[in-house]
Amino acid sequence: MDYLVNDLSLHGQFHDVAAFVRAVDNLMEIRGEINRLGSALYCHRKLKDAQVTPEISMPRAVQGLPVDKRRALMSWLVNVGPYWEDARLHTEDDYLAVAGNIVTDTGVGEAPICISRDLLRELVSFSPSNWQTTPIVVDWVREEGEPQQIHVPNHWTLDSVKTSLESHPVVIDSWASLEAHLRLSCTRLTLSFWFFESGPCHGEGFHHVFRCFGSHNSVEFSGMVRVCQPIH
Repeated sequence: MDYLVNDLSLHGQFHDVAAFVRAVDNLMEIRGEINRLGSALYCHRKLKDAQVTPEISMPRAVQGLPVDKRRALMSWLVNVGPYWEDARLHTEDDYLAVAGNIVTDTGVGEAPICISRDLLRELVSFSPSNWQTTPIVVDWVREEGEPQQIHVPNHWTLDSVKTSLESHPVVIDSWASLEAHLRLSCTRLTLSFWFFESGPCHGEGFHHVFRCFGSHNSVEFSGMVRVCQPIH
């Protein structure tokens, strides 16, 4: 299970920067919980330029954040990602709409296409916004075949995301999925290319040497225990 930021939920709705700061705090707390449990919150690169208030866009609004929070937010949006458009499944020619409004080229348009291909994706929206409803019903009109309605779960509170994460625990069943999980949830753990490609993992069956103690975020490799620190 992974999540996409609903970029349409940042539409210049905030009355002032202080209200935006509270919304960012909520979003970053949600992102931290998603990463902690080994999933990812995807964003779009254009989100960094979104309109925050009727007069102020993101680059100016983030100046109202404390330095550490500003760096964390902009690092995610500008440098770290992940960005859903890097592996997007829908095209500019796909007709995707919510209540008659086109959502092509947005996270709201990408999520239902992922779901149609059996990839679990849900949305995370800024709060407050015009998108505080769930599920979001997306109409997908294709050139061939019948129009299709896809229901996309949408979250804007930490409790809602926690419930979703608990319902869809991360499955670690290969070296690749282990590496992806560790990179997201264990930020203080340095992973080398050698470890997975030619080190203790190389040539060994995953289930032969791996045992995960999920409650302690510990991983045991052939008797050697490495404890990683989750994101808080």
